[in-house]
Amino acid sequence: MSATKSILVDECFKSLVQTTEYRAISVVAGRQIIEKALEYQPDLIVLNADQPDGFELCQQLKHDSRLKPIPIILLGKETPLTNAILAYKVGADHFLINPDNNPSALTNLIEDIFSRQLI
Repeated sequence: MSATKSILVDECFKSLVQTTEYRAISVVAGRQIIEKALEYQPDLIVLNADQPDGFELCQQLKHDSRLKPIPIILLGKETPLTNAILAYKVGADHFLINPDNNPSALTNLIEDIFSRQLI
């Protein structure tokens, strides 16, 4: 990867994506996510599905024509598996449960997303 990719990430998951390979832009859940996404135009957005507005924010991001092309990963620590269906319905590109238990799954997913962007 030649250029540094940026990831807009909910602050509770920042430690999972904070590496020298990516520029992690930490945000507090809520409206700040949309504002920062418009400001930074990140290569990837990582949202917290456990936040009360996590699914709604995903849907709002995907309904904004300026942000729609940006891939979104919804992460849930306590989100039931049945919410995976909801995640895809609101426009999430990917959904992971308990990323803290398997951080390499998230890292591999991010690598896969970024490698597809190069094609």
